[in-house]
Amino acid sequence: MGLAQRAAVLVVGDELLSGRTRDGNGAWLAERLTAVGLEVRGIHLVGDAADAVAEGVGAALRQASCIVVTGGLGPTDDDGTRAGLARAAGVKLTEDAEALAMVREAQTQRGFELDARRRREA
Repeated sequence: MGLAQRAAVLVVGDELLSGRTRDGNGAWLAERLTAVGLEVRGIHLVGDAADAVAEGVGAALRQASCIVVTGGLGPTDDDGTRAGLARAAGVKLTEDAEALAMVREAQTQRGFELDARRRREA
């Protein structure tokens, strides 16, 4: 099977490394990827730090051409998923106007104002 038909899953979260929370997403995603005909070559579990995420992407890319990332991407200051993914891709983070509109709408529907922490998600 060629690299193009291989997938890897990257699961992000400090809470998973501490053992406080068990990872169910990695196995669930691996099962779904296998069901559509991909060979899952690994499930990588990394913490929230940007360096850990970037290193996890590198490890997954050595095994597969398709990487599915789960976890991270919350509005908290300790979540380095965005920065780690950008670093691994060699790009800078930028705010996306369409994503900002979606985040703003979601916050409005919940009765919240868009604050700087939620805006990061765009």
